Amino acid sequence: MPRAKKHPKLSEDERAFLNRLDCLNEEEIKQLTTREIFAYFKIIDKVDSRADVRRRWNARSESTSRAAAP
Repeated sequence: MPRAKKHPKLSEDERAFLNRLDCLNEEEIKQLTTREIFAYFKIIDKVDSRADVRRRWNARSESTSRAAAP
């Protein structure tokens, strides 16, 4: 399995967590806790460049919807 790249936004603990998840088999993945799954998505959101685009898009759409409200 590929190792998590050394991303400048990630701490050593976050990289270790991603590496551990990369090594899990299907049965072990099914046994992940909700907290572990949310932690995974939080880390992925931190490094996913599309997440920055989504945040900017959401901020822009919120500001236009406020301006349109009477």
